[in-house]
Amino acid sequence: MGYSSRHLARRISEETGGNFSDMLMHMRVQRAAELLAETDLTMDEVARQSGYSSTSGLYKRFHCVYGMSPGEYRKIYRYQEGR
Repeated sequence: MGYSSRHLARRISEETGGNFSDMLMHMRVQRAAELLAETDLTMDEVARQSGYSSTSGLYKRFHCVYGMSPGEYRKIYRYQEGR
């Protein structure tokens, strides 16, 4: 990107109020939410395609962000969409 790691870390903090790890975690969880809402992939596949090496990591982070399990999120989204 043409920036030193220190400069990039400072820019991320200024823009998001967090650090690189926080930003990456939110991006992964957001990707998982999209996959849960738009596909019939298994939880293992959702975890893998979201950048998690295991479903337990996905479950833990997903619950922190959305306050529910990935399975609950999928059920709610599908109910709202009429699927």
